[in-house]
Amino acid sequence: MVDALLGACTRAQSDGALRGVVLRGAGGHFCAGGSLGGFAKAIGQPLDAGVPDPLVPLNRRFGALLQALCGLPQWLVVAAEGAAMGGGLGLACCGDLVLADADAQFGAPEVTLGLAARADCAVLVGRGLGDAAARRSCSAVRAG
Repeated sequence: MVDALLGACTRAQSDGALRGVVLRGAGGHFCAGGSLGGFAKAIGQPLDAGVPDPLVPLNRRFGALLQALCGLPQWLVVAAEGAAMGGGLGLACCGDLVLADADAQFGAPEVTLGLAARADCAVLVGRGLGDAAARRSCSAVRAG
């Protein structure tokens, strides 16, 4: 998904006739974020000498996506429904305008597991919501 969205950002950047981009999810959800179960397998595992941490390139690629979305010369409209969690919250905060369905849920569930919210997402949440609302969104997840 990250690679496909980066490709779409590259195409949008070069399209001078394009005035706006709409980012939305599929299947009733905006973006549930990364698989914490998948990340859990890699977190805390000893690294072999000379082998880089497998999460570093994934995190850098997602950070590049957030930068690309925020850097679009067009208006970015985010249409959120269902879950916008973790990285999905960061994606939503890239929007110049966010349209949220009544069932949309925004949050950083990783903090409930003792993990820090993604720094790149936290910056965008703060920018989009303001400091007080950002602290609330990163400290609690609205129950279904």
